[in-house]
Amino acid sequence: MSDTMTPEQRSRCMAAIHGKDTKPEVLVRKFLFAKGLRFRVCDRKLPGKPDIVLPKYKTVIFIDGCFWHGHEGCKYYRLPHTNVDFWRSKIKTNILRDRRNDTDLTNAGWRVIRIWECEIRNKASQVAALEALYRHIVGQTPPISYVQSPQVLPVAAEPCPTPNAYHLSLISSHTSQSSDTVLTIIEQEEVEIKGL
Repeated sequence: MSDTMTPEQRSRCMAAIHGKDTKPEVLVRKFLFAKGLRFRVCDRKLPGKPDIVLPKYKTVIFIDGCFWHGHEGCKYYRLPHTNVDFWRSKIKTNILRDRRNDTDLTNAGWRVIRIWECEIRNKASQVAALEALYRHIVGQTPPISYVQSPQVLPVAAEPCPTPNAYHLSLISSHTSQSSDTVLTIIEQEEVEIKGL
């Protein structure tokens, strides 16, 4: 199927897409505010400029668009039929940047939560996703069990002041799933290993 817009129309259409204050972001912010949580928005001091920063809970939230962040298996993530190489490269770069930002934030002691746009797009899954998000933020026991993500994240080792010891930062990614909701949580654990 060919593009029905001229290159000028397509350019104007793509330029009109905003990077902040999108409908999903505003929806999540209104929900969290109504639950009594206070937060900062788009903090430029943190890697990746998270959409929502909750300093009290040392948590950052990204609300990712399925197309722009390459949500595999989602019906809203389809590469355009024109200029495929450009879009594939752009989305791959976005995914790599997201992973780098997640690692940087986790290393700085932040808990990272990513929400896909499709999770809160329709009313049926919206309420369940937002309630699960709130429970996770405030530390209540999640209603669903975590499943280890197949995604492999890097492990960093640094020398410690103790002779023959190393300080390891273990980074793990967990996915919390229910019938309509998927939350990805990235956690860091620090361990000191003594050698011979």
